[in-house]
Amino acid sequence: MGIETQNIDSSVNELVNELDNVRIRCITTDSNNNMWICTTGSGVYELTYSGEIIKYDKDNGLNGNRYRTITELSDNTMLAAGDSGLSFIKMKVSSII
Repeated sequence: MGIETQNIDSSVNELVNELDNVRIRCITTDSNNNMWICTTGSGVYELTYSGEIIKYDKDNGLNGNRYRTITELSDNTMLAAGDSGLSFIKMKVSSII
């Protein structure tokens, strides 16, 4: 438990630094206890249950970088809505469609 906690604590500190001066629009968790953060200008961040930080943005497949909300669909796909439309993020394989 101690090692897992240290990994999470380290990831949270890294995420806090990454989001410094970034406007956050929405924070939610999915059914796998991953945290999702929508931002204005920096895309969408995922903090996985294991402590990994994944950034999704226009450079790696999203429609844009300004997102207002995100929700989980019944097939575990994450649906993010923003100024440039809808983006779907497939769970388990971390692919963007």
